[in-house]
Amino acid sequence: MGSTSPALAELAGLSKGAAYEIREIVPKVVDELAIKVSTLPEAIFRKAGHPARAFLAGDLEFLTAAREVTDLLFGTACWDFAERPDVELDSFGDITLFNEWVYTVDNGFEDDGWYFFKSRSDAEACFRAVAAALTNSA
Repeated sequence: MGSTSPALAELAGLSKGAAYEIREIVPKVVDELAIKVSTLPEAIFRKAGHPARAFLAGDLEFLTAAREVTDLLFGTACWDFAERPDVELDSFGDITLFNEWVYTVDNGFEDDGWYFFKSRSDAEACFRAVAAALTNSA
């Protein structure tokens, strides 16, 4: 039970090397199949929800999940967008400080990073709130 459209059939017949043609046809496929395409900030936020969900489930260690989330949020132009999904969430109030804390830990300055949070458990509590917000909104 699948979906089909004239543009989808055309896309299926193209070779991988037909990049220009693919770029021309994909918007037609999206339109013909009435596919809802997320904005880039929404997509980044949703992708950041994957490691957040794994952390909350106990399947991903705190710092690993924190790095993955902060890499997505700070390694993209996400903060430059006029509309972002995190703006209304109180739990994101300290996300910039949290990102700086992760940087200090990753670069061997963990003892210097405590001015961001009183303890590692405080940093984890901050991240737990961010993770919960990411999973609730995704």
